[in-house]
Amino acid sequence: MAYSDFTLARVKQELGIEVVEGVSLFSTVEPVKSSNLLRQLLDRDGGLATLINTEKARSEF
Repeated sequence: MAYSDFTLARVKQELGIEVVEGVSLFSTVEPVKSSNLLRQLLDRDGGLATLINTEKARSEF
């Protein structure tokens, strides 16, 4: 079956999947403060990743 033939309604029907919308998966997760090292690395390398402007560069940096 081609990818374009899939619809959410069809997948739900054929696989018996229930889709729950409007519920946050992460509502009980407490935020974590980022480390100084992480902030330094993002400051140093973040600009380069956006200048190269490819998905690969952004994911690697």
